[in-house]
Order: sequence, then structure tokens, then C-alpha cells
Amino acid sequence: MRRDVGLGGIACALTLAVSLAAMARAPLLAGDGDGGVGPHWEIGSGVDGTASSGFSYASITFAPFGSSLETGLRLRASGGSGLYGYDGNLPGEDGERRARILGRTGLGAALIGYQIRRGRTIAKAFIGVQASAHTLSPADEQNPVSGEAVGAMLAFESWTDLNRRVALSLDAQWTSAFSSYWVRGRVERRVLDRLAIGIELGGLGNAAYRAGRAGLFLRYRADFAEISLSGGLSGDYDAPSVPYGGINMFRRF
Repeated sequence: MRRDVGLGGIACALTLAVSLAAMARAPLLAGDGDGGVGPHWEIGSGVDGTASSGFSYASITFAPFGSSLETGLRLRASGGSGLYGYDGNLPGEDGERRARILGRTGLGAALIGYQIRRGRTIAKAFIGVQASAHTLSPADEQNPVSGEAVGAMLAFESWTDLNRRVALSLDAQWTSAFSSYWVRGRVERRVLDRLAIGIELGGLGNAAYRAGRAGLFLRYRADFAEISLSGGLSGDYDAPSVPYGGINMFRRF
């Protein structure tokens, strides 16, 4: 196994294994406290892709001194791996030639943070370190996002219930490893007790790539987890309008 994909793949596999074990042994706990100790763990995992890329990810967050629903310290580990392709210019015998370049990427991160809960709002901020790797085939010397890098990482997550039906969320990540970032804002409306629909806007990129996104999503609260389906259009300088889609699972226990 290549080192870049292995780094994120191992982290994803470990987190998903814990998630499956938790599903079999622990009930889902809702967003409102039950008066007891409450849940200590949060697990998220999913896949995301376009016509030229695919990425899988997983994270596990621990509240060591109290419920994950309340204010307090947080510890997080995360990982991911993916594949992507793009058209680049490579040197040839008669000058530059156009070629299709395939990339493999893997990442792993360890973070410490703090969550604040005030009324209908929950906000989390994290700081830590992330290791990332990108392997390109054939090698592209003009692409600065190649090889391995370790850097500082910052993350922010927030959720606000405006009322019983409408909610806002904002999530963002940045790491100095390849200057990578990801941000997404959502507005949702609950149409049923377990089902919400909404719109999302976001962006992602690194030292060699930038893209924006706009789409719709569904969020369903099943007995075992919250499941989100999203889709829309993603655009960058190379492909201004490309469909994207993703599925995500979130669970507290």
C-alpha cells in the first residue's frame, strides 16, 4: 500500500471500526441532555466526490470531563484518503505536453479543543497538527502540492437553532500543510420530526487548487445515527461547473 493512502486509510478504518462497535452497543443520544452523565463520544464519517475526485474521511471526538453536549474540553483524531485527477503540462522532448495526472492523498490529524454551549448555540474550536501526503503519477514538478508535509491545524464548528424549525451551521478547517482549507455554511429547515432539508455554500482548496460549492442537502435522524446526503455544483478555474455529492454519518454515544 502506498504511504499516502495508507496514512488516511488506517485512520479511517480504525474510526469506522469503533463506530460500528458503538452502534451495536450504545443507543443514540439526542441533542438535548437527559439529566444524566450524557454521551462522551462523537463519531463522524463519510465520502465526498466529483467526476474527477473522491475522498473518504472519519473522525472521533472525546469529551473527557463531562457530556459531549455541554461546555468542556475536547480531544479529536481524524483521518482521510482519496484519489483525484487533473490535466497538467509536463516536459517532453519537443517542449511541454498536455497529460492527465492522477493523484493519491492521505492525511491524519490530532487536535485538542474546547466546546462552548450557550442556549441554542454550540461552538467548538480546535488546534493541533496534521500530516498530509500527495503522490502524483506521473510526477508534476509544477504542482507545489506533492510529497509529504506536517503542519499546524485549526478547526471551527458551530450550530445555532434559530427556532424549533430553522437552524444554521458553519464549519471550517485550515492547515499549514500545503495551505489546505475547507469551509461550509448551511441553513436548514425541519420539515418532519426526523427530516430536515436545506442549502449549503462552501469552498475548499490548497496551494495549487481552489473551488467553490453550492448545493442542497437532506439530514435524517435515524435511531442509530444522523445521516446527511448532499449534492450540487462545484466550480474551479479548470472546470467551472461540475456536479458533486456526498454522504455523511454522525453519532453520539
